[in-house]
Amino acid sequence: MTGINQILTKSNVMLAALLVFVLLAALITVGMLTPLLVDFLTGNSMNLDAYYFNIRAALPTGVLIILLSIYLLLGKLSEKKLFVTVSVVVVLSAIFAVILPFNSLPVDFIIPFSVLAIIAILYNILHSVTGWKYNPYKNARSISAHIIHLGLVLIILGVVLSTGLTVEDSTVVSTESRGFFEGQDYSVSVTKISSQFEGEPFKSHPGSSYVTNVSFDVYKNGEYFDSGNVKSIRDLKWDQSYTTTYIHRNLLEEYFIAPKGVDMETGKVNLYSRTVPFITFVWGGLCLMAFGVLSLLAVSYLKNKEKINKSE
Repeated sequence: MTGINQILTKSNVMLAALLVFVLLAALITVGMLTPLLVDFLTGNSMNLDAYYFNIRAALPTGVLIILLSIYLLLGKLSEKKLFVTVSVVVVLSAIFAVILPFNSLPVDFIIPFSVLAIIAILYNILHSVTGWKYNPYKNARSISAHIIHLGLVLIILGVVLSTGLTVEDSTVVSTESRGFFEGQDYSVSVTKISSQFEGEPFKSHPGSSYVTNVSFDVYKNGEYFDSGNVKSIRDLKWDQSYTTTYIHRNLLEEYFIAPKGVDMETGKVNLYSRTVPFITFVWGGLCLMAFGVLSLLAVSYLKNKEKINKSE
């Protein structure tokens, strides 16, 4: 095991994680630049959706998370136990990728790795808490660092889950019927459609913008959920059209509604509906990372202050 001990060090694992992160960043950058290059070179528009990025980033993301887990478990588990643990998770991830329990290859592939990383982080936090009395400052720094790690994993998990499990659909809704969206728990009933000119007079028009207001009730699983309003705006001055979006956020998901088209004569509206689950993992991860950084700064400040007081 001597050869493995020389290779499997925290510095080597961190270097490998850095290289994988660079690869992941390169894949995303290339994907973002490809439509621009195609448009510049050929004049043809090209649109790459979230699935394009997820399916290509799944493998390096999984490797990045597993390297983070190995880094956290080095020194806590023996080489044999660490190898067995990682092997089991890799096999489980492969099984998930085949049977697709969440019906999304990137999500199914990442879930086992993320669970291992979260368990490893919580284990390290618990280890630091139990050893608090022996070296408070060292363990406080360790806990703060692991909070940052937990935030990072939650951000990665939130991005993968929210983009991989997003459900979107559009349907035509009138004031006389309720609109249902495929694969979503939500339905919409339009209550009122009105339009008027807004802004300063422009040419022969009484306003610079023509605004159509659509008011509606939202139902979740058949029960009344909320009321909202969206607008379809035609900017006459700049000859542009844009819309406003209804957004409802809760702990587990975000829900969006936007108008795609309005027919005032028939009283029908083409509404776009999108449900984005687990996006709050991203916001929670960002908050945890910020808290971890502030905790590290506070611990360093208190330790330096104690050193100064002792020297005096």
